[in-house]
Amino acid sequence: MPRFEARELSTVVDGETERFHLLEDNDTGSRVIVAHRGASLQQYAASFERFGKGLGLVDLCYSHFNWADFQRGMPRQQVRDVPDAETLVMGTTLMRLKPTWAGDAWLGSINRFIGGTGAILDDHGAVRRHLTALVNHPDSGSYLHDATMGMVADLIDVYAGDDFAYVEFEMPMGTGFESGYPEGVKAVLRYTLTPEMLTDGQRLVNGSEIAVPMTFGRHSSRRVGASPVDRHILQAQAIHYLETEAVTNNPTGRLAGAAGLIPYLEPLGDRRLDHTLVLTHPLVRLISADTGFGLETEATDRYSLQETVWTHNLSLP
Repeated sequence: MPRFEARELSTVVDGETERFHLLEDNDTGSRVIVAHRGASLQQYAASFERFGKGLGLVDLCYSHFNWADFQRGMPRQQVRDVPDAETLVMGTTLMRLKPTWAGDAWLGSINRFIGGTGAILDDHGAVRRHLTALVNHPDSGSYLHDATMGMVADLIDVYAGDDFAYVEFEMPMGTGFESGYPEGVKAVLRYTLTPEMLTDGQRLVNGSEIAVPMTFGRHSSRRVGASPVDRHILQAQAIHYLETEAVTNNPTGRLAGAAGLIPYLEPLGDRRLDHTLVLTHPLVRLISADTGFGLETEATDRYSLQETVWTHNLSLP
């Protein structure tokens, strides 16, 4: 029997059958569950046995429970124990009804076009091409992300062997989406589980004859260990952030000083960050003060990374 296993699971959500794929390491018990809807990561239960401290499996992925609970005012990101793989208490209901708030989902384009319009400029500031998309976010009057999470991705490859397991999805971006991509544009997403880690690879393929700007976007919500969120330490180096309007949260195109935005050695408490930081160092670290475990995220050479920080203790009652 191979060390790694891959199999399909299903559950019924609001009368509809939702499909998932499970990747599991039979030696350590680490497992990954990915929903076919939106190709979204629903669970990453990692084994921490090799570190001692009796932690066992730790779920490193925040997820929603259901849309009805969210409407009743429950916290958006829930801390939860690692459930059995067959339980499948997942966030597909919320993804289907309000896709731009999915806890860990592929968002398609991350562009925000005020009024649904934008432009591509050349190096001299001249307009090379005008862009038009639907206004899908009435509160801000803008085009925000895309509708990709609500669609079921095409499963194109699954593999499980002695060294790793992976599942790969393909999502056509030129059909049924609001971003206006031409036919032939698609996203390919692969989740790979190894004895040491989970990696997710993403690529956009432009099979059309039209040059279009394409960007990746996803909500990747993580926690470090089982400690409350307000016991986490965020480390980021930034002098500026991208300014936004106070009411609509639309970008103004101006840089604002980050001094005071990110308190230094001071608990955030009920405050939160939802800003695009212009980093002076590519690494952002999240460290659990209780366990000493940490998460590092490395930005591109543009040194721009949007970090959303929720500091409430979101443990279930």
